[in-house]
Amino acid sequence: MVNSRFNTDTEFATFKDHVRNQFQPLGTLDKRLSENLNFLIKNSKDFEEGTPTSERFLFVVGPSGSGKSFTLRHHFKRTPAFQPFINAQGKEVKPFLSFEAPNKFASRDILATILEKMGLPNQGSENTLRGVLRTQIPKSGLKFLHIDEAQHAIRSNTPKTLQAFQDAIKSLVKIDDWPLHVILSGIPTLSALRTTDDQILRRSNSVAIRPVTVPADAQYVLTAIKTVAVTHCGLTLDPNLETEEFAGRLCASCGGAWGYMIEVVQNACFLAIENNREMLKVSHFAHNYRMKHGCRENENIFTAPGEFWRKLVPANAHADMGA
Repeated sequence: MVNSRFNTDTEFATFKDHVRNQFQPLGTLDKRLSENLNFLIKNSKDFEEGTPTSERFLFVVGPSGSGKSFTLRHHFKRTPAFQPFINAQGKEVKPFLSFEAPNKFASRDILATILEKMGLPNQGSENTLRGVLRTQIPKSGLKFLHIDEAQHAIRSNTPKTLQAFQDAIKSLVKIDDWPLHVILSGIPTLSALRTTDDQILRRSNSVAIRPVTVPADAQYVLTAIKTVAVTHCGLTLDPNLETEEFAGRLCASCGGAWGYMIEVVQNACFLAIENNREMLKVSHFAHNYRMKHGCRENENIFTAPGEFWRKLVPANAHADMGA
């Protein structure tokens, strides 16, 4: 028996998986994302009426751990226009395709990967693949394409590599008589793909996910703690967790990364449950922080005395924020 709430490790694992899959919104971010996704959908419909705008790209940019991928998946699942359907001929149509860019990703690779994800042959030169896609995308009914971690395409950061990828994605939205729209998400370096090409800049909208800060976002942080601990995990809260100071310590421990912050709260709850505790306390956060960073007690953001915690920046809290 794992603890008094779960009979087996499997039951506890299933519970944790359920909790991790719960969505926790951040301020107006979800409204802005919904507005931009609805714009793409409306523009696709306007295309059929002959009155679209040229804005076919959406960039969603935020630091690693900010929760952008999880947030996007949440919205994609709940957007009717992105769901498969059966057409009048009885054939399944998938209007939406999403994939994560591999670490090594050149302009030809994006074209080959799209064909692969569509279940089609993907061999040949870059020009050949472009030609195939220009034919197959309209035949398949694909209208919305999402590429996550798209900054991998410009990892080398050379002008030639950048321009080649820009040309590749522009070719996708120039298919005659077909309204393909492209969503690109990634860390801030992805912005170079947009800002260094006048055509893409003019034809795109953008959503930037900023780091969470306290006191500005204290209420969102405190609400998230309560939702995860009480609503999702069935725990009570130590009053010390319901203060702006604790929200600040939590925020600092995660470098302001919202997605990472939610994960830290979830892991603290799992520790409390595993130890048969009914109340979530500061000690649960401090224990996990100490395990992660190997710090001394007075260097632990959650237990450091007075205002000293404000000077503590975890050496490896989020080293890949701009990687």
